[in-house]
Amino acid sequence: MRIEFNEKDHVYTVGGNVKPSVTQILKRMGIVDTRFFTEEDAINGTNRHLAIELHEKGTLDYKELDKDIKPYLKQWKKFKRESGFKVIETEKSIFNQIYQYCGKCDVIGKMRGVPFPIVLDIKTGTVPFWANLQVSAYASALPRFHNIMALGLTPKKYTLYKYNYRESVNQWNAFVSCYNYLKKNVKEE
Repeated sequence: MRIEFNEKDHVYTVGGNVKPSVTQILKRMGIVDTRFFTEEDAINGTNRHLAIELHEKGTLDYKELDKDIKPYLKQWKKFKRESGFKVIETEKSIFNQIYQYCGKCDVIGKMRGVPFPIVLDIKTGTVPFWANLQVSAYASALPRFHNIMALGLTPKKYTLYKYNYRESVNQWNAFVSCYNYLKKNVKEE
């Protein structure tokens, strides 16, 4: 099935049917509190992610790169060099047919000493407590077993968070099941 994403409205459709995103589910279930995010934070995070994506695709114009983004890209490169991380794919759209949600993996890759591919979520700043749920949602929509990790990037350092796949996926499945129950049985105000 083809996944379509309207970036402006942040709406996913599959076969013409609107599907919730992983982030929308986490917000609806009260896990993500957006009161602490500003519009500027969102724009900065999007631009940092885009720089990493374009760098990995070999299409980043380094001359035009904002000076505030350069330290984050430097930490990304440092992480890759020190861990042996190799990117397989960036910004992969996913659809979980069982639980009927969509999302977009930041990066799928391989890392030295890790036997299975990794679904890696990149956070430019503090990695929130719910990052394991987000990355496990992406991984559980993929056809084979993946390791799940989050990478926190700041201008001065990176921090890698490794999560237990089975535990995190079970927690995510509980959340998305509750979400689907509420969506079906409780009208939003």
